[in-house]
Amino acid sequence: MATHSKSIFDFTIQLISHGDPLQIHLRSHSQGQVHRAKLKGQELVVKVQRPGLKDLFDIDLKNLRVITENLQKLDPKSDGAKRDWVAIYDECANVLYQEIDYTKEAANAELFANNFKDLDYVKVPTIYWEFTTPHVPTMEYVPGIKINRIHALDQLGVDRQKLSRYAVESYLEQILSHDFFHADPHPGNIADE
Repeated sequence: MATHSKSIFDFTIQLISHGDPLQIHLRSHSQGQVHRAKLKGQELVVKVQRPGLKDLFDIDLKNLRVITENLQKLDPKSDGAKRDWVAIYDECANVLYQEIDYTKEAANAELFANNFKDLDYVKVPTIYWEFTTPHVPTMEYVPGIKINRIHALDQLGVDRQKLSRYAVESYLEQILSHDFFHADPHPGNIADE
């Protein structure tokens, strides 16, 4: 196991590499990369936002704004719909900028955890606010098997019907009781212990 230390926003994390060296400087098309880390012996997850991401958003959204304004002028609305393309653009742009402020993501995780504090089958990682910034959220590492790894779940004897029922029940709880739901339920975000 190789380790690499990197100073990020006035604190040092120790990145854990299991075989291959970790890339600190991001070269992907996503918003960032997620790394396991250790801080004072505690295993954490550190999500590092891709450098210059907001600048890319600014450029792309400026261009989309021009297209939207032209579409607003050209749309004949002959189907009777009262579309406001600029309002739709404004809402989408606002949501996109919120997506790249990781302190909002961390606050949402805490709200979600509070909403489900009484359900033992829902686990949300604890946020480490002293090491969280708008570009780098730091949270507890929670091990688990991704829900799309059916063979691995079967090998461990996981009751998939029970797991499915828990997933449905938790989503109904999110939507019907809390009016606040997890909008990115891909296998990287949902796992079974």
